[in-house]
Amino acid sequence: MDQEITEAVKTTTTKIVRHRPAKKRLTRQEFLDQLPQVEEVVSLKTTTCPDCQHEMAHIGKRLARREARLKEPELYCANLYEESVNTDFKM
Repeated sequence: MDQEITEAVKTTTTKIVRHRPAKKRLTRQEFLDQLPQVEEVVSLKTTTCPDCQHEMAHIGKRLARREARLKEPELYCANLYEESVNTDFKM
């Protein structure tokens, strides 16, 4: 009696799914930097010194804030500067 032994071999395949890497999210500053830039200077309400009541001289400007604005049909970055003043009066 000849008996043949057969083995059933079960092969399984695994499917490897590779997700694409996540896109780098822009920071607020990087987002604003890529927009067209518009500079606006906000003048001060009063230019008299609160201590000595003399007129103060314009010495420059400083960046107060940056904000994204929508003007149809474009998005732009408004750089809002405040005037910097200093009194010339010396006691």
